[in-house]
Amino acid sequence: MAPVPADPVVTRLCRLCERAVTSLPAAGAGLSVVAEDNQFSLLAAADAASERLEELQFVLGEGPCVDAAAARRPVLVADLGRDGPQRWPVYAGTMRAAGIGAIFAIPLQVGAAQLGVLDLFRTEPGSLSGPELGRAFALADEAVAILLDDRARGDGEPASGTAMAGPVELFQAQGMAVLGVERDKASDAWEAAMTTVSAERLSKIFVEVADTLVDDFDLQDFLHMLTVRTAGLVGASAVGLLLADGRGQLRFMAASDERARILEIFQVQASEGPCHDAFRSGEPVLNADLRDAVERWPDFTRHALAAGFRSVHAFPMRVRREVIGALNVFGSAVGGNFDEADVQIVQALTDVAAIALLQERAIRRGELLTEQLQGALNSRILIEQAKGAIAQAHGISVDQAFAALRGHARSANRKLTDVAQEVLSNPDSLTVLTQH
Repeated sequence: MAPVPADPVVTRLCRLCERAVTSLPAAGAGLSVVAEDNQFSLLAAADAASERLEELQFVLGEGPCVDAAAARRPVLVADLGRDGPQRWPVYAGTMRAAGIGAIFAIPLQVGAAQLGVLDLFRTEPGSLSGPELGRAFALADEAVAILLDDRARGDGEPASGTAMAGPVELFQAQGMAVLGVERDKASDAWEAAMTTVSAERLSKIFVEVADTLVDDFDLQDFLHMLTVRTAGLVGASAVGLLLADGRGQLRFMAASDERARILEIFQVQASEGPCHDAFRSGEPVLNADLRDAVERWPDFTRHALAAGFRSVHAFPMRVRREVIGALNVFGSAVGGNFDEADVQIVQALTDVAAIALLQERAIRRGELLTEQLQGALNSRILIEQAKGAIAQAHGISVDQAFAALRGHARSANRKLTDVAQEVLSNPDSLTVLTQH
């Protein structure tokens, strides 16, 4: 049987499962956690029927919860009768007999650590739409936050005596951010309506980010990837990212193209603009029409309009209650018209970047966040110098120079900063770089 929801954490998770049923096309929802022996334990469910459905896969030893945890990826089975028997011969048939037509399992994880899985059951076959999958991700990440807060209480036993200590030991670092995830859409000239971006694509982007967090990774490459993925996801003209240094001053870190890079650097130099506002307030700046922003950001607005942008949004990059940077989303259309779903998906991506700065190795070693940021800033200087050297030597644009630098680093399985250092110390390497 499921635990009696007397523990406040279990109560919150049961209510979360109930909200999953009411806010999504789901007939049931269950949440299980990983115990110290790597076995699953049911922790919460929307109702008694959901309890039975959730526990069934642990009895049979197969099912989406087990697969999602093992693969560290969502398992989305829209037609259990068609796709289930090959994956789970016994479980699929039993669930179909119980009236379940589709099931969706979302792993609860941060970095390399696996906490559990949120399962959603529906009676009729059918996929979750983009917005629906976004809400499911949001609920899963809210569950992670609840589990982490449970551990952070420091009052002895985790929720209901479950053996959460093993996986959650990795999350004692004070700044661990947990996401609020939703969907994407943009309007007018951005014309990337939320419903046209598939749930599969959204899932792949978040899986790509999560996979980057698992192992040692190149921070500069990661942040650049984040700006490019964000721009592509919402159909933005450009995206830029600023991080705060050890003194709390914003510094340029990454951009999806050269226009955004130049504008972000100017924003840093002028100490004004949407990123500064989002960083200081901890709240997003949304749907800012640059034609009406002259009084708010006089210098920034002038440069942004001259660069061809007409609208801007800015999202704080948060680690718990601490804001460590901000992400700008620029559009060529007036307004931009992000709705609530857009705001949640982009805010989620900025929070992913914050989590990247607190990856498992840094947590275990107890490294300070400011030290990692300072190292990243030093790396950025090397990369900018190398881009300039490549562009100057071959008469190409800075964007093309960065593409060559990044392409060579990936093909050689080397870090961007190492290749940049080689370019600056060995001019002969410039010839090889432009072949990529």
